[in-house]
Amino acid sequence: MRSVLYVSDQLASEVYLRRCLDGAHLSLAAAVRTNTDLLTWVARLNPDFLLVDVDAPTPRLLDALETLVELASLPVVMLSRNGDRHLLQRAEVAGVAGVEPGSLDSVDLACLVASASEVFAQRQLSARRQP
Repeated sequence: MRSVLYVSDQLASEVYLRRCLDGAHLSLAAAVRTNTDLLTWVARLNPDFLLVDVDAPTPRLLDALETLVELASLPVVMLSRNGDRHLLQRAEVAGVAGVEPGSLDSVDLACLVASASEVFAQRQLSARRQP
């Protein structure tokens, strides 16, 4: 099972969170708030994925994710209850490999994670090819 560091501005109950992740064959490494030092958590836990579940991504969070993707080299999946196209595009520019409007119970998490893994692998391959 792949491990997930869950990041949210409103943490879900751990039982609910584990149930959602189990359905996608993922395990919970930890659940943290968006205002924590994500790089420290990633370095400590070495998760396979970062799952960000927010009402709307803030510029500060997007900047942190951009740094994290660059330094930690792991796929980031984002769920946002605010379907604002500009915010979702900004998340993709920040390096988020999978962006979906919705919440944990309204998306096919297994499909989203699989798709994000593919996008992330393609980006890594493209980055290696560039001089």
